[in-house]
Amino acid sequence: MEHTFRQDWFRYPMIAHLLDSLRAYGESGRPTGDFLRCVLENDLFGAVARADWQNERLIPRLCEYIQNEMPSASYGSPEKVDKWIITHRAAL
Repeated sequence: MEHTFRQDWFRYPMIAHLLDSLRAYGESGRPTGDFLRCVLENDLFGAVARADWQNERLIPRLCEYIQNEMPSASYGSPEKVDKWIITHRAAL
Protein backbone atom coordinates (compact mmCIF):
# COMPACT_ATOMS: atom_id res chain seq x y z
CA MET A 1 0.00 0.00 0.00
CA GLU A 2 1.64 3.26 -1.10
CA HIS A 3 1.09 6.27 1.11
CA THR A 4 1.03 9.73 -0.44
CA PHE A 5 -0.14 11.84 2.50
CA ARG A 6 1.52 15.15 3.20
CA GLN A 7 4.91 14.66 4.80
CA ASP A 8 4.39 17.62 7.15
CA TRP A 9 1.99 15.44 9.15
CA PHE A 10 5.08 13.93 10.78
CA ARG A 11 5.46 17.12 12.82
CA TYR A 12 2.57 15.99 15.01
CA PRO A 13 3.56 14.04 18.13
CA MET A 14 2.89 10.32 18.07
CA ILE A 15 1.82 10.31 14.41
CA ALA A 16 4.41 7.74 13.32
CA HIS A 17 3.19 5.22 15.92
CA LEU A 18 -0.43 5.72 14.90
CA LEU A 19 0.36 5.47 11.19
CA ASP A 20 2.25 2.22 11.78
CA SER A 21 -0.83 0.81 13.47
CA LEU A 22 -3.10 2.00 10.65
CA ARG A 23 -0.79 0.52 8.02
CA ALA A 24 -0.76 -2.86 9.76
CA TYR A 25 -4.55 -2.74 10.04
CA GLY A 26 -4.93 -1.82 6.36
CA GLU A 27 -2.47 -4.40 5.08
CA SER A 28 -3.12 -7.40 7.30
CA GLY A 29 -6.25 -6.68 9.31
CA ARG A 30 -4.30 -6.39 12.57
CA PRO A 31 -6.65 -4.79 15.10
CA THR A 32 -5.73 -1.34 16.34
CA GLY A 33 -6.01 0.02 19.85
CA ASP A 34 -9.32 1.31 21.15
CA PHE A 35 -8.64 4.95 20.24
CA LEU A 36 -7.83 4.23 16.58
CA ARG A 37 -10.66 1.75 16.32
CA CYS A 38 -13.10 4.47 17.36
CA VAL A 39 -11.63 6.79 14.72
CA LEU A 40 -11.95 4.04 12.08
CA GLU A 41 -15.53 3.35 13.16
CA ASN A 42 -16.46 7.04 12.89
CA ASP A 43 -17.16 7.14 16.65
CA LEU A 44 -16.13 10.68 17.57
CA PHE A 45 -17.34 10.49 21.16
CA GLY A 46 -15.50 7.21 21.74
CA ALA A 47 -12.31 8.52 20.15
CA VAL A 48 -12.30 11.68 22.26
CA ALA A 49 -13.02 9.69 25.41
CA ARG A 50 -10.05 7.38 24.73
CA ALA A 51 -7.58 10.00 23.46
CA ASP A 52 -4.77 11.44 25.51
CA TRP A 53 -4.02 15.14 25.14
CA GLN A 54 -1.69 14.53 22.18
CA ASN A 55 -3.92 12.16 20.23
CA GLU A 56 -7.00 14.31 20.76
CA ARG A 57 -5.36 17.01 18.64
CA LEU A 58 -4.58 14.46 15.92
CA ILE A 59 -8.14 13.29 15.29
CA PRO A 60 -8.72 15.63 12.31
CA ARG A 61 -5.36 14.64 10.75
CA LEU A 62 -6.09 10.95 11.30
CA CYS A 63 -9.50 11.30 9.66
CA GLU A 64 -7.89 13.03 6.70
CA TYR A 65 -5.24 10.31 6.43
CA ILE A 66 -7.80 7.51 6.67
CA GLN A 67 -10.08 9.08 4.09
CA ASN A 68 -7.24 9.71 1.63
CA GLU A 69 -5.03 6.68 2.18
CA MET A 70 -7.13 3.77 3.44
CA PRO A 71 -9.50 1.64 1.35
CA SER A 72 -13.07 2.86 1.85
CA ALA A 73 -14.17 -0.65 2.82
CA SER A 74 -11.86 -0.50 5.87
CA TYR A 75 -13.50 2.32 7.81
CA GLY A 76 -16.74 4.15 8.52
CA SER A 77 -18.69 1.86 10.85
CA PRO A 78 -18.15 -0.92 13.40
CA GLU A 79 -19.46 -3.44 10.88
CA LYS A 80 -17.00 -2.36 8.18
CA VAL A 81 -14.07 -2.51 10.63
CA ASP A 82 -15.10 -5.97 11.87
CA LYS A 83 -15.46 -7.24 8.31
CA TRP A 84 -12.07 -5.80 7.32
CA ILE A 85 -10.36 -7.51 10.25
CA ILE A 86 -12.08 -10.84 9.65
CA THR A 87 -11.44 -10.98 5.92
CA HIS A 88 -7.84 -9.78 6.06
CA ARG A 89 -6.83 -11.88 9.07
CA ALA A 90 -8.29 -14.96 7.37
CA ALA A 91 -6.10 -14.31 4.32
CA LEU A 92 -2.89 -14.69 6.36
